[in-house]
Amino acid sequence: MKKINTLGLGLAAAMIATATTANASFIYADSVAIVTGGTAGTGALNSDFSVDNLMDEGLSSTSDTISTALGANTAYASNFTFPASILFEFSVGQTLSELHIWNYAFKGGVETGGINAFTLDFFDGAGGTGSAIGAQVSDTTPIAALPTISVDTTTFSDRVGVRSVLLTMNTSQGGTFVGAREIAFNAVPEPSSTALLGLGGLALILRRRK
Repeated sequence: MKKINTLGLGLAAAMIATATTANASFIYADSVAIVTGGTAGTGALNSDFSVDNLMDEGLSSTSDTISTALGANTAYASNFTFPASILFEFSVGQTLSELHIWNYAFKGGVETGGINAFTLDFFDGAGGTGSAIGAQVSDTTPIAALPTISVDTTTFSDRVGVRSVLLTMNTSQGGTFVGAREIAFNAVPEPSSTALLGLGGLALILRRRK
């Protein structure tokens, strides 16, 4: 009887086990819309503070920072004070593991309306429809303050098959509205070429044992 190639089996198994987590990636949602801007009404503070501004800086990683020299109209701000809710949508289901927020600031670094406490709800349908995925995520930790607009990351257990995410901003860091500069996510890819390669290697090893 031939010896079992334990090293090969171990390598193949490791490739399969890590295929879904090794390449978690920084992504933006495909679209974002206002659900409610507060108890007194809906919408952005004005046309300069469109919710689309949350995805307009083209950031690519959590190490990116935002200059406070930029005008305030690069941010989203609610029409009225909290609670304010916005809905992020993905064209296909995603496995999400983190939320990244770069908080609100006026030009020159004066902060009055950034997000403080918030909740996240995940759904398997577009527009906040379908079934909820996992429990609601709540974060009451104050988000990074100025003068440096750096990322604040909220990590949660993987939410699989997410098509939409409802972000409800419950408190701000002061002022008469609540807003943010940029918001993105971390997505864990589905098993793909790496997993298939591992399975192929395992099959080859088992075949050679015969």
